[in-house]
Amino acid sequence: MIADESQPIDLRCEGCGNIMLQTPTPGSPSVVKLCRVYIYPEAKWGSGNCVMATHLKKKSDTETKALDPIKKSKRAMKGK
Repeated sequence: MIADESQPIDLRCEGCGNIMLQTPTPGSPSVVKLCRVYIYPEAKWGSGNCVMATHLKKKSDTETKALDPIKKSKRAMKGK
């Protein structure tokens, strides 16, 4: 259950899988979007991207890693 002091999500959180909808008071037509993980979601974006954001793709180190030409030719011969 989410605590009562939870803050609404930041604009950068839109599209994340950790968002839940909550009605603030019974009978109220407005719906508030809250984060399931953090009470203050805006604070998680202060130092860059939120670590729990499911809508962002993380860069992998294997794309930028240079491969030795000899190993590359051996892998090509094996069919990998």
